[in-house]
Amino acid sequence: MDRRKFVKMGCIGIAALGSGIRTGSLLKSENKSVSKFSVYAFLPADNQLILNCLKLFRNRISNSTFNNLLEKKNPAGIVNKKFIIDANDSFYLTERYYDIRLIKLTEKVNSDIFVSDDSKLILTPSIDYEHELMTFRDLLIKKQGSYLLSIELKEKKLLSGFMTSKYRSIKIENNSGLFDKISLTGSYSTLFVPGSIGKTEITIRDGRVNVKNSPCKHKLCKIMSQLQGNNVIACVPNKVLIIAS
Repeated sequence: MDRRKFVKMGCIGIAALGSGIRTGSLLKSENKSVSKFSVYAFLPADNQLILNCLKLFRNRISNSTFNNLLEKKNPAGIVNKKFIIDANDSFYLTERYYDIRLIKLTEKVNSDIFVSDDSKLILTPSIDYEHELMTFRDLLIKKQGSYLLSIELKEKKLLSGFMTSKYRSIKIENNSGLFDKISLTGSYSTLFVPGSIGKTEITIRDGRVNVKNSPCKHKLCKIMSQLQGNNVIACVPNKVLIIAS
């Protein structure tokens, strides 16, 4: 899918997620057919809820170590780890893995769970979520979130270390297309990117991009920019996408 189309598919905000593509399909897909997948869950400081959230995606992650840790009810052994997908002939030069992180938020937000895959930047709960995930979300939105649990499907080229160890530039896209391409060797204290509902403010320093301010409600893009190793930062309501390359 063209990245520009990928952004436009998220044209309605996170708070009012748009129309879906298929009904109740999220947990049925197998990881081998998915090239983009991520989960961002704002959760209370509750180990059982964190564990229950991880269990929702056990079939998609399909990793024996991950499943064993779930059976042992050991979320501490799962978070801030990566779980490699078994290699096959198509990906023998690529390592595909699920990166799972849990970070403490500096301020409390309303609990919720957002999911992205090949079909849309943000899936629609009422249309795309399976019953089990929808039931879990209904419990969440009545609570206050103190942590962000992220599950991201990533790829690493096994020979990439011979070419470059860091991203060299970023492409910034908004609803009008490519806004700018910027080298990460420079420093920018303030860069404003116009979007659908306002301006997303970013900074670039020491090869890292951070979202300093955004007009969106949940500030997910700001949190995404704080995660080490992220090569995509997306603001769905403002329709701004930052891609490291």
